[in-house]
Amino acid sequence: MNYTAEDEILIQQAWDKLAESCKKICKREEDWNFIKRAFFLAKEAHKGVRRRSGEPYIIHPLEVAIIVVREIGLGKKSVVSALLHDVVEDTEITIEEIEDKFGARVRELVESETEDKRADLPPEDTWQIRKEESLQVLKNAEDPAVLMVWLGDKLAN
Repeated sequence: MNYTAEDEILIQQAWDKLAESCKKICKREEDWNFIKRAFFLAKEAHKGVRRRSGEPYIIHPLEVAIIVVREIGLGKKSVVSALLHDVVEDTEITIEEIEDKFGARVRELVESETEDKRADLPPEDTWQIRKEESLQVLKNAEDPAVLMVWLGDKLAN
């Protein structure tokens, strides 16, 4: 399933907002290209997937990335990991591919964000497990960037 014309407009608006937010952290063309590559990979990987609201799924990682850079003040690798944070758990793309394309640091951030969906559990059990996983992330994350991207994800949701 491809994106509709309306989807493309929404995606472009979210991308424009992210690009505007990244002006302070993207000093060189290669910085922009790093973020663009992550965006296009995530956009393609999530093509045809929609959130419960009906909007294209790619809007969510864009919103997380905007929060990460604009509200929290993190850098390029955190923006890239925000764009890719659901790619490994929701698509066929592997964590090894993420590392090959974006480096070990982005792999580390994405891997730390990847959750066990446990889709086969009843909703009430899933909620309890997610609560416990969230508390575990907060207790165990030694890397502030992991916590900040995780927080951006929760805020966007």
